[in-house]
Amino acid sequence: MARDHLSANVASKIWQRGERAAPISPGTVIEAAMNGSRLRLRLTRLMAICIIAVYCIGRPYWTDGHSVVAESLFLIGIALASFGAAGRAWAVCYISGQKMKQLVRTGPYSLCRNPLYFFNMILGVGFGFCTRTIMAPIVIFVVLGALYHFQIRREEQRLANQFGTEYESYFQSIPRFFPSFRNYTEPVEICISPVPLKNGLFGIAFLLILIGVLELIQGSHQAGLLPGLFPIF
Repeated sequence: MARDHLSANVASKIWQRGERAAPISPGTVIEAAMNGSRLRLRLTRLMAICIIAVYCIGRPYWTDGHSVVAESLFLIGIALASFGAAGRAWAVCYISGQKMKQLVRTGPYSLCRNPLYFFNMILGVGFGFCTRTIMAPIVIFVVLGALYHFQIRREEQRLANQFGTEYESYFQSIPRFFPSFRNYTEPVEICISPVPLKNGLFGIAFLLILIGVLELIQGSHQAGLLPGLFPIF
């Protein structure tokens, strides 16, 4: 009963700050969070497939007579994707195997409460810039922003019910999404579970491989092997 009261108290504070959460049973919330994660991954993959498909039949506007702009966009994309991939790997090291067991509050999780999603966003936007277009990173930013907004709210419900006052303290001291070094802490060592870490790193590798696919498609356009039916700005 005391645990449920603490969870309800944390959920109430989340509601007051405009981040809605409801005190429901931990098992129900965890199941909902897992289902939400699967849906988010499917939608993210569908978005990547759609972007590549459009890129196959369309041609980046900036590659015709605006080579400086096109290459600048690509370099920005590589820089953002590299930074996002490194940050995601850092966050995965801390959260692998610990997500359902304890509240991680150190390393990247002392910068913001959702560093994995923050670095995913940077990696995704970087991938968008690698198309040498401006529309792709905008679309990716909007779609991921919407998906992460609802996913974060579901996870906050689970954490509020599972960790009570510990999460209340964390919630009040660490920003939700954008990092702050005000409370940054780094442990001497961490415990890493190999399977979640492997899955996370292969996910990063898959996105970086997609950048190579974009380059292959771009070369096919230049060689006349693929049509450029419309410009992509």
